[in-house]
Amino acid sequence: MNSPASASASWSKRKPWAIPAGLTALALAGLATWQFWPSGDPTLSIPEKVCEGALPSDWVKTLLPERGESFQEKNAYNYSDATPGGRESPGGGKCNLSGGGEKLMINWYRMQSAGFTPEDLERDAAKPGSTPIKLGEAWGYHSGPGVDLFASCPYTKDRGALLAIQIGLSGLPDEVDRATIQHLANLAADAARVVARDVIGCEGAENLPDGPPRLN
Repeated sequence: MNSPASASASWSKRKPWAIPAGLTALALAGLATWQFWPSGDPTLSIPEKVCEGALPSDWVKTLLPERGESFQEKNAYNYSDATPGGRESPGGGKCNLSGGGEKLMINWYRMQSAGFTPEDLERDAAKPGSTPIKLGEAWGYHSGPGVDLFASCPYTKDRGALLAIQIGLSGLPDEVDRATIQHLANLAADAARVVARDVIGCEGAENLPDGPPRLN
């Protein structure tokens, strides 16, 4: 039996024209056919903006599969007479996106800040498997299949409130890689800016910085 070295040498001695030209043409034709043969799963078509055209879809495209069943969007809002603006201003909303067999939930609501303290956040962020998230003065954490992000959004000067953003993605493993956590956090940051600036008009919304949040 030839050694690996001798086998390598024997291959290197073959003349480049030893392969019949006809076989080369067939191989190239097969490659061209493979390149242009349609895949069994269609490419997922996601618009440039989602959630009724309010939210950039850059991170949605990163989180959902590239191929599979068609993209769908469903929105719902929570109107309450107990919130400022009543029936004219939503106190919360959901934007559920799906495609390629996966589901992505974007949920937001306004909550009394007294119901969630920095100590609560520190406790939840310190749990095993959690990752703290920071976006300027907004803060949150990753845990399980998604992230939570909280930003100041007071009702009045005497009545504090927080804007809560929740991002959830189906199909995530028990241990999520840091890149996926960053993508989820980036989507949460985009959603926080859109809701705080354009949907609710939170006081101090301009203080939410642009760009990605920091993972601690």
